Amino acid sequence: MALSDAISQSERCNRCGYCQPPCPVFRATGVESSCGRGRIQLVKAAAQGRLPFTQDYAPILFECLMCRACVEACAPQAETDVIVGIARHEWFMKWGRNPVTDILFRELLGDRSKLELAASLAFRGIDWGLAKAAEVTGLLRLQPRAGVALEWLGSPPKELLTKRLRRLRLSPAGATRRVGYFVSCGMNMLAPDGGEATVRLLSALGCEVVPLPNACCGLPAYVYGDWDAAAQHLLDATRVYREAGPLDAVVTDCGSCSSHLRHAADLIGLDSAEVDRVRELTVDLAEYVEMIAPPPPEPVGVHVTYHDPCHLSRHQKLTTPPRNLLSSVADLRFSEMKEASWCCGGAGSYGIEHVGISRNILARKMGWLEETGATVLATACPACITQLAYGTRRHELPVRVAHISEILARAYGVDLPPLEAPAVEARGNEAVRA
Repeated sequence: MALSDAISQSERCNRCGYCQPPCPVFRATGVESSCGRGRIQLVKAAAQGRLPFTQDYAPILFECLMCRACVEACAPQAETDVIVGIARHEWFMKWGRNPVTDILFRELLGDRSKLELAASLAFRGIDWGLAKAAEVTGLLRLQPRAGVALEWLGSPPKELLTKRLRRLRLSPAGATRRVGYFVSCGMNMLAPDGGEATVRLLSALGCEVVPLPNACCGLPAYVYGDWDAAAQHLLDATRVYREAGPLDAVVTDCGSCSSHLRHAADLIGLDSAEVDRVRELTVDLAEYVEMIAPPPPEPVGVHVTYHDPCHLSRHQKLTTPPRNLLSSVADLRFSEMKEASWCCGGAGSYGIEHVGISRNILARKMGWLEETGATVLATACPACITQLAYGTRRHELPVRVAHISEILARAYGVDLPPLEAPAVEARGNEAVRA
């Protein structure tokens, strides 16, 4: 696919400017090239040869969150994320590919065992105090993004999700459904509590759960422009689905994974019966639980609000199932947050690559969170979980950020520790878990 393929899509933009108010990046910067209209017109000009397509396009392309807030506000449905995706692919093919991207997208994200080894070594180094030593000795000043990443991550998990799954009973007596569990890289490494709750919830609902030996879904490679790697990841997923045998569904608790597995083939131009099977079998956790489960029997006495991940709410239009499920839990007080679908500014590694913009967007979200008075912020994406948890620490809010599965599992009788808000203590301009 070439840059010229963006022209027909960009013709839908009538330059009205309705995309400005809902764009989190435009609201943070006030720069025209930050909103859908600006990005579309600049890509269109390059595609038509009216402007040279140079490396200087990088900020225009990569500062986009690809959250589709602009598309939602656009009457003719000019799909900024699709146009930007095509342009990123062109940029990557000309200037982006290098040994680092090859290692990341083709080696680590293409092989779960390698990714888990890298993550385990990194987390062990943090636990051993190597990160603190690098900070004290000034080494982090040589690579500021490393310091930002460490601050964003917080305390790494003690154990990866895949290791936890080996100890779980995955085939309950009298199971009536056989479902695959697509193990998201983010749930595995960043939010294993949520992943464990997902599997135990499905088991409690009478499902035989088959954790799939999948690698990455391909979204990180796609959004960076490496469509060859993204295509390979999707093809690898088709093999994993096939080798799992008969399945009623493949459930994922990562909104980004479910969105990409359902839409990637259309985005990068893959077409086969096996790709169609991936699209048809893949289902989001809340969507599936609402479909198969009776009302939850157990009370969960917490005050909850909900953040809509962009890849669930706008990419898949899944806003009702999580709210229906939360509202059905006895003793749970649910407060709707203003701008619940406003992007949190996480978007994978966006908060590390574009620190100022991301923190500006996050601060807006934290303001609305504080206004609810909730003690638990539920969501359904590991990148959102990590970003929002960072926000609660940074803004000193005693709020527990949890995957929705952690609430639902308790409501369906899974024995898990109480959902308690973390205590915070101020340290200068930051806050940390006490």
